[in-house]
Amino acid sequence: SSDLILERELKLPTPGGGCSGESPSEVEETPDNYQPDCRNFVGCVFCDEFRLHADEDSVRKLLSMRYVTRERLSSCEDIKQFNAVHGKAIEKIDSILAELLELRPDMKPVIERVQDEVDLEYKLSPYWESLYGRLLRLKVIK
Repeated sequence: SSDLILERELKLPTPGGGCSGESPSEVEETPDNYQPDCRNFVGCVFCDEFRLHADEDSVRKLLSMRYVTRERLSSCEDIKQFNAVHGKAIEKIDSILAELLELRPDMKPVIERVQDEVDLEYKLSPYWESLYGRLLRLKVIK
Protein backbone atom coordinates (compact mmCIF):
# COMPACT_ATOMS: atom_id res chain seq x y z
CA SER A 1 0.00 0.00 0.00
CA SER A 2 0.99 3.62 -0.44
CA ASP A 3 2.40 4.30 3.02
CA LEU A 4 4.74 1.37 2.56
CA ILE A 5 6.31 2.94 -0.54
CA LEU A 6 7.47 5.82 1.67
CA GLU A 7 8.06 4.07 4.97
CA ARG A 8 9.80 0.82 4.09
CA GLU A 9 13.55 0.93 3.83
CA LEU A 10 15.10 2.16 0.62
CA LYS A 11 18.42 0.35 0.08
CA LEU A 12 19.27 1.18 -3.51
CA PRO A 13 18.69 4.39 -5.43
CA THR A 14 17.25 3.74 -8.91
CA PRO A 15 16.41 6.02 -11.84
CA GLY A 16 12.72 5.95 -10.87
CA GLY A 17 13.18 6.47 -7.14
CA GLY A 18 14.44 3.72 -4.92
CA CYS A 19 14.38 -0.02 -4.28
CA SER A 20 14.31 -2.33 -1.29
CA GLY A 21 17.08 -4.36 -2.92
CA GLU A 22 14.92 -7.51 -3.01
CA SER A 23 14.11 -9.53 -6.13
CA PRO A 24 11.50 -7.86 -8.33
CA SER A 25 7.87 -8.84 -7.93
CA GLU A 26 4.98 -7.34 -9.83
CA VAL A 27 2.47 -5.34 -7.83
CA GLU A 28 -0.26 -5.70 -10.42
CA GLU A 29 -0.73 -6.70 -14.01
CA THR A 30 2.12 -4.96 -15.77
CA PRO A 31 1.89 -3.53 -19.30
CA ASP A 32 4.21 -4.95 -21.96
CA ASN A 33 7.69 -3.38 -21.88
CA TYR A 34 7.17 -2.33 -18.26
CA GLN A 35 7.90 -5.60 -16.46
CA PRO A 36 10.10 -4.98 -13.41
CA ASP A 37 13.37 -6.83 -14.05
CA CYS A 38 16.07 -4.60 -12.52
CA ARG A 39 17.49 -3.87 -15.98
CA ASN A 40 14.61 -1.95 -17.52
CA PHE A 41 14.10 0.87 -15.02
CA VAL A 42 10.79 1.94 -16.53
CA GLY A 43 9.29 -1.13 -14.83
CA CYS A 44 10.33 -0.08 -11.32
CA VAL A 45 7.08 1.77 -10.63
CA PHE A 46 5.19 -1.50 -11.18
CA CYS A 47 7.36 -3.42 -8.73
CA ASP A 48 6.42 -4.30 -5.15
CA GLU A 49 9.97 -3.37 -4.10
CA PHE A 50 9.67 0.22 -5.42
CA ARG A 51 10.42 2.89 -2.83
CA LEU A 52 10.16 6.65 -2.88
CA HIS A 53 11.71 9.19 -0.57
CA ALA A 54 9.73 12.36 0.06
CA ASP A 55 12.48 14.57 -1.31
CA GLU A 56 13.27 16.68 -4.35
CA ASP A 57 15.67 14.16 -5.89
CA SER A 58 13.08 11.35 -5.88
CA VAL A 59 10.34 13.64 -7.19
CA ARG A 60 12.65 14.77 -10.04
CA LYS A 61 13.39 11.13 -10.96
CA LEU A 62 9.70 10.29 -11.13
CA LEU A 63 8.72 13.45 -13.05
CA SER A 64 11.67 12.93 -15.44
CA MET A 65 10.49 9.39 -16.13
CA ARG A 66 7.00 10.75 -16.76
CA TYR A 67 8.38 13.42 -19.15
CA VAL A 68 10.45 10.95 -21.20
CA THR A 69 7.54 8.49 -21.31
CA ARG A 70 5.18 11.22 -22.49
CA GLU A 71 7.64 12.25 -25.21
CA ARG A 72 7.29 8.77 -26.70
CA LEU A 73 3.97 9.93 -28.12
CA SER A 74 5.90 11.09 -31.19
CA SER A 75 6.93 7.49 -31.90
CA CYS A 76 3.34 6.21 -31.75
CA GLU A 77 0.88 6.25 -34.62
CA ASP A 78 -1.68 8.13 -32.54
CA ILE A 79 -2.81 8.83 -28.98
CA LYS A 80 -4.70 5.53 -28.89
CA GLN A 81 -1.52 3.53 -29.56
CA PHE A 82 0.40 5.68 -27.05
CA ASN A 83 -2.21 5.03 -24.36
CA ALA A 84 -2.19 1.31 -25.12
CA VAL A 85 1.61 1.11 -24.79
CA HIS A 86 2.50 3.84 -22.26
CA GLY A 87 -0.76 5.05 -20.71
CA LYS A 88 -0.58 2.74 -17.69
CA ALA A 89 2.93 3.97 -16.85
CA ILE A 90 1.78 7.61 -16.84
CA GLU A 91 -1.23 6.65 -14.68
CA LYS A 92 1.01 4.76 -12.26
CA ILE A 93 3.44 7.67 -11.88
CA ASP A 94 0.52 10.06 -11.34
CA SER A 95 -0.97 7.77 -8.69
CA ILE A 96 2.39 7.51 -6.87
CA LEU A 97 2.67 11.33 -6.85
CA ALA A 98 -0.94 11.63 -5.64
CA GLU A 99 -0.17 9.19 -2.81
CA LEU A 100 2.93 11.17 -1.91
CA LEU A 101 0.85 14.37 -1.70
CA GLU A 102 -1.76 12.64 0.43
CA LEU A 103 0.86 11.45 2.91
CA ARG A 104 3.04 14.55 2.72
CA PRO A 105 0.99 17.62 1.73
CA ASP A 106 4.08 19.72 2.51
CA MET A 107 5.67 18.31 -0.68
CA LYS A 108 3.18 20.15 -2.94
CA PRO A 109 5.39 23.22 -3.60
CA VAL A 110 8.41 20.94 -4.28
CA ILE A 111 6.44 18.79 -6.74
CA GLU A 112 5.04 21.86 -8.52
CA ARG A 113 8.45 23.53 -8.79
CA VAL A 114 10.20 20.39 -10.04
CA GLN A 115 7.33 19.76 -12.50
CA ASP A 116 7.92 23.24 -13.96
CA GLU A 117 11.70 22.72 -14.08
CA VAL A 118 11.26 19.39 -15.88
CA ASP A 119 8.57 20.55 -18.31
CA LEU A 120 9.81 24.08 -19.03
CA GLU A 121 13.58 23.96 -18.44
CA TYR A 122 14.22 20.27 -19.24
CA LYS A 123 15.97 19.79 -15.88
CA LEU A 124 15.69 16.00 -15.94
CA SER A 125 17.47 13.70 -13.53
CA PRO A 126 20.79 12.41 -15.00
CA TYR A 127 19.56 8.93 -16.00
CA TRP A 128 16.45 10.20 -17.80
CA GLU A 129 18.35 13.08 -19.42
CA SER A 130 20.82 10.58 -20.82
CA LEU A 131 18.07 8.19 -21.98
CA TYR A 132 16.14 11.07 -23.55
CA GLY A 133 19.25 12.14 -25.48
CA ARG A 134 19.79 8.57 -26.66
CA LEU A 135 16.15 8.19 -27.77
CA LEU A 136 16.42 11.47 -29.70
CA ARG A 137 19.66 10.39 -31.39
CA LEU A 138 18.16 7.04 -32.32
CA LYS A 139 15.06 8.89 -33.57
CA VAL A 140 12.84 6.81 -31.30
CA ILE A 141 11.36 10.15 -30.28
CA LYS A 142 11.27 13.23 -32.45
